[in-house]
Amino acid sequence: MRSDRTATLPLATVAAAGASDAGRQRDTNEDRFYVDAPQGIFLVVDGVGGEAAGEIAAGIAVETILDRLARQDGPAETRIREAITLANQQILHGAQADAGRKGMACVLTLAVLEGRQLTIGHVGDSRLYKLTPQGIAKLTHDHSPVGEREDARELTETQAMQHVRRNEVYRDVGSEWREPDAANFIEIVFTDLAEDSAILLCSDGLSDMVTSLEINRLVRLHAGDPAAAVQALIAAANDAGGKDNITVILAEGRTFAHHTPATPAVFAPPPEAQSAAVGTVPARAGEPVPTADVELHRAPESTPVRDAAAGPKRGPFARLLGSRGLALVVGALLGVSAALAPGYLEKPAGGRRLVVGGPAGDFPSISAALARADAGDVVLVEPGEYAERLDLPAGVELVSRVPDAAVLVAEPSPAPWVPVTVKGGAGALRGFLIRGSANAPIYIGVRLQGDGFEIDDMTFDGAIETAVEIQERAGGSVLRGNHFNVSGVPVRLGGAISPMLRRNHFVAPADPRTPAIDVGASAAPRLDDNLFIRFTQPIAPMRRDLTLQGNVILPPAARR
Repeated sequence: MRSDRTATLPLATVAAAGASDAGRQRDTNEDRFYVDAPQGIFLVVDGVGGEAAGEIAAGIAVETILDRLARQDGPAETRIREAITLANQQILHGAQADAGRKGMACVLTLAVLEGRQLTIGHVGDSRLYKLTPQGIAKLTHDHSPVGEREDARELTETQAMQHVRRNEVYRDVGSEWREPDAANFIEIVFTDLAEDSAILLCSDGLSDMVTSLEINRLVRLHAGDPAAAVQALIAAANDAGGKDNITVILAEGRTFAHHTPATPAVFAPPPEAQSAAVGTVPARAGEPVPTADVELHRAPESTPVRDAAAGPKRGPFARLLGSRGLALVVGALLGVSAALAPGYLEKPAGGRRLVVGGPAGDFPSISAALARADAGDVVLVEPGEYAERLDLPAGVELVSRVPDAAVLVAEPSPAPWVPVTVKGGAGALRGFLIRGSANAPIYIGVRLQGDGFEIDDMTFDGAIETAVEIQERAGGSVLRGNHFNVSGVPVRLGGAISPMLRRNHFVAPADPRTPAIDVGASAAPRLDDNLFIRFTQPIAPMRRDLTLQGNVILPPAARR
């Protein structure tokens, strides 16, 4: 039996929703969650132990923790430590009393909100993210060998998601007797939840399938509707393979939906987020993600917290899920533009910001704004559909204020439709959704003829024959963090050019033999950390000389 549960609790100042799904490859759901927005309690528990034992351990944890939190007789940190420790002892007692439950345990993340103060108690590899107008930050550490390497920046997020030891943990709740203040047991993190921010708790069934940046993108796409965001995230994890049970809780501040940044960025934890776990250095203040060579998500560094004598725990404490499968998602997975500079909407030196659409817009159409734009200007486009053929001048940045909310479409026309043509260089196109339909297909989404141009954080979807065509005069261009899910060829390269394609996400069309990148005989693209899903040939067969080392290839697989 699949186990699917959903809960939604709106509140005047916090809107919260939670849901759990068994995933595509598990018949039972060993995750549990609890959402009580009025009381400010948010809890995700992931059971460990196999058969029914993990589910029992998770159930014991939820019941015990809620019983303790109901007694508000001390600071939040004290109550959280005692609640998790009591759950630990109860699970251990249950395992000792029944041989069939030997080795059962769980990992969990608990958040208690009192006013704006948020206190987090965490054990294992479930997670809590904080989303602010500046981006997304992972506030908890994964208590696992691979998670430790990811937090120390030895592995990228993508590498960690694909690692063979991803699902081993060396901290859990229930495997041995613990004291509330025991070293290397409960990680405590303090932060606040401002009205313009949100928190997201999840089991690793989400974070092992969907990158932090894609989580950020989907939450902001559904900002103001936590239930819809939660369901979109679960769908994303399932589309990526659904290897494990998937549980998600999202709690939004009152004005979160009104503070969606122009381009969601990934940040290290904010200065106020401090880890109080014994043996863990307080989380460092984070700097904005730089423009280029950066991992998808930079978690805070920490000192190693594993027990030197025991080492990482395997056996009953290691959740073995097999291969990562389709690691991110089709239509909901990797807006993967962690390489984008979060401040690209800052007014450039000597430039202007020209606003299109909306009640305060300076121009009724994008074309009108581009006709007035000079090199160094930013043309900022408000949400809406725009059926225009655009010629982008050299040196101009064309930006969707809300990612995927400014949509470029075609009009039904007998002539081939090209929404964007770039003839000059040194400009940028960021954050738009370019969408073709059966009645109004798109011939080429972006025709790039100028050198040194950047295409970042774009989504290409639907009936598009070629999403991006880079011609011979555009050799030094960069495609970064884009999502391609089109009926035709995502990227076509012609001439003796060497563009950089970095951290893009390609989903195969109906015919998986269609290449993700059609590379001309003389082109020499640089390919780094891209994701190819369900393609039998990510690159056209005639270019077997090109290596895909450093990229992730997830071939077609039968889905249950």
